Amino acid sequence: MVNAVCAKKAMAESTSWINKGRKNASKQKPKQARRDTVIKQAALKDITLAQAQTIKEQYMAALKKLEYEQKSKLLIPADDVRRDAEKIGGFVKSKLQAIPARIAALVAVEPDSFECEQILKKEINQILEELSS
Repeated sequence: MVNAVCAKKAMAESTSWINKGRKNASKQKPKQARRDTVIKQAALKDITLAQAQTIKEQYMAALKKLEYEQKSKLLIPADDVRRDAEKIGGFVKSKLQAIPARIAALVAVEPDSFECEQILKKEINQILEELSS
Protein backbone atom coordinates (compact mmCIF):
# COMPACT_ATOMS: atom_id res chain seq x y z
CA MET A 1 0.00 0.00 0.00
CA VAL A 2 1.11 3.52 -0.68
CA ASN A 3 0.96 6.08 2.05
CA ALA A 4 -1.50 8.72 0.80
CA VAL A 5 0.24 11.57 2.60
CA CYS A 6 3.64 10.61 1.17
CA ALA A 7 2.17 10.18 -2.29
CA LYS A 8 0.45 13.58 -2.17
CA LYS A 9 3.65 15.22 -0.96
CA ALA A 10 5.70 13.48 -3.66
CA MET A 11 3.19 14.58 -6.27
CA ALA A 12 3.40 18.18 -5.10
CA GLU A 13 7.20 18.12 -5.03
CA SER A 14 7.58 16.51 -8.42
CA THR A 15 5.16 18.88 -10.14
CA SER A 16 6.11 22.08 -8.32
CA TRP A 17 8.40 23.11 -11.18
CA ILE A 18 5.36 23.33 -13.47
CA ASN A 19 3.60 25.79 -11.20
CA LYS A 20 6.71 27.91 -10.74
CA GLY A 21 7.75 27.87 -14.38
CA ARG A 22 11.08 26.20 -13.59
CA LYS A 23 12.70 23.39 -15.50
CA ASN A 24 12.91 20.00 -13.84
CA ALA A 25 16.44 19.71 -12.44
CA SER A 26 16.65 16.00 -13.15
CA LYS A 27 15.40 16.52 -16.75
CA GLN A 28 12.99 13.62 -16.33
CA LYS A 29 9.44 13.73 -17.50
CA PRO A 30 7.13 14.81 -14.67
CA LYS A 31 5.42 11.40 -14.55
CA GLN A 32 8.72 9.54 -14.24
CA ALA A 33 10.02 11.91 -11.55
CA ARG A 34 6.79 11.56 -9.58
CA ARG A 35 6.85 7.76 -9.93
CA ASP A 36 10.49 7.58 -8.79
CA THR A 37 9.79 9.80 -5.79
CA VAL A 38 6.75 7.80 -4.72
CA ILE A 39 8.63 4.51 -5.09
CA LYS A 40 11.59 5.87 -3.14
CA GLN A 41 9.41 7.20 -0.31
CA ALA A 42 7.40 3.99 -0.15
CA ALA A 43 10.68 2.03 0.09
CA LEU A 44 9.80 -0.04 -2.97
CA LYS A 45 12.08 -1.01 -5.79
CA ASP A 46 11.22 -0.99 -9.46
CA ILE A 47 9.43 -4.33 -9.87
CA THR A 48 7.20 -5.87 -12.47
CA LEU A 49 3.58 -6.83 -11.94
CA ALA A 50 4.55 -10.51 -11.91
CA GLN A 51 7.16 -9.86 -9.23
CA ALA A 52 4.66 -7.88 -7.17
CA GLN A 53 2.14 -10.72 -7.44
CA THR A 54 4.82 -13.22 -6.41
CA ILE A 55 5.70 -11.11 -3.37
CA LYS A 56 2.01 -10.81 -2.49
CA GLU A 57 1.53 -14.57 -2.75
CA GLN A 58 4.58 -15.18 -0.55
CA TYR A 59 3.19 -12.88 2.14
CA MET A 60 -0.24 -14.49 1.87
CA ALA A 61 1.34 -17.93 2.27
CA ALA A 62 3.31 -16.71 5.30
CA LEU A 63 0.12 -15.37 6.87
CA LYS A 64 -1.70 -18.65 6.24
CA LYS A 65 1.21 -20.52 7.82
CA LEU A 66 1.05 -18.28 10.91
CA GLU A 67 -2.71 -18.82 11.19
CA TYR A 68 -2.24 -22.58 10.93
CA GLU A 69 0.55 -22.60 13.53
CA GLN A 70 -1.54 -20.50 15.93
CA LYS A 71 -4.60 -22.73 15.55
CA SER A 72 -2.57 -25.93 15.90
CA LYS A 73 -0.87 -24.51 19.03
CA LEU A 74 2.58 -24.56 17.44
CA LEU A 75 2.79 -20.83 18.14
CA ILE A 76 2.03 -19.49 21.58
CA PRO A 77 1.43 -15.81 22.33
CA ALA A 78 4.53 -14.15 23.80
CA ASP A 79 2.51 -12.81 26.75
CA ASP A 80 1.50 -16.35 27.72
CA VAL A 81 5.12 -17.52 27.57
CA ARG A 82 6.29 -14.50 29.57
CA ARG A 83 3.60 -15.05 32.23
CA ASP A 84 4.43 -18.77 32.55
CA ALA A 85 8.18 -18.05 32.75
CA GLU A 86 7.60 -15.53 35.55
CA LYS A 87 5.42 -18.05 37.38
CA ILE A 88 8.07 -20.78 37.11
CA GLY A 89 10.82 -18.34 38.08
CA GLY A 90 8.88 -17.35 41.21
CA PHE A 91 8.36 -21.00 42.12
CA VAL A 92 12.05 -21.83 41.72
CA LYS A 93 13.08 -18.76 43.70
CA SER A 94 10.79 -19.57 46.62
CA LYS A 95 11.87 -23.21 46.72
CA LEU A 96 15.58 -22.34 46.62
CA GLN A 97 15.22 -19.66 49.30
CA ALA A 98 13.49 -22.19 51.57
CA ILE A 99 16.37 -24.71 51.46
CA PRO A 100 18.52 -23.16 54.21
CA ALA A 101 15.69 -22.96 56.75
CA ARG A 102 14.52 -26.47 55.97
CA ILE A 103 17.88 -28.26 56.19
CA ALA A 104 20.00 -26.03 58.45
CA ALA A 105 19.48 -28.28 61.45
CA LEU A 106 20.39 -31.41 59.48
CA VAL A 107 23.59 -29.90 58.10
CA ALA A 108 24.59 -28.27 61.42
CA VAL A 109 24.79 -31.60 63.28
CA GLU A 110 26.56 -33.44 60.45
CA PRO A 111 30.36 -33.44 60.95
CA ASP A 112 31.11 -35.18 57.63
CA SER A 113 31.27 -32.74 54.66
CA PHE A 114 30.35 -35.56 52.25
CA GLU A 115 27.12 -36.17 54.18
CA CYS A 116 26.37 -32.40 54.16
CA GLU A 117 26.79 -32.44 50.39
CA GLN A 118 24.45 -35.43 50.08
CA ILE A 119 21.79 -33.66 52.16
CA LEU A 120 22.02 -30.60 49.92
CA LYS A 121 21.92 -32.69 46.73
CA LYS A 122 18.87 -34.58 47.95
CA GLU A 123 17.01 -31.35 48.70
CA ILE A 124 17.92 -29.81 45.34
CA ASN A 125 16.94 -32.97 43.47
CA GLN A 126 13.53 -32.91 45.20
CA ILE A 127 12.97 -29.37 43.97
CA LEU A 128 14.05 -30.31 40.44
CA GLU A 129 11.69 -33.28 40.54
CA GLU A 130 8.81 -30.96 41.51
CA LEU A 131 9.69 -28.68 38.62
CA SER A 132 9.73 -31.46 36.06
CA SER A 133 6.29 -32.76 36.99
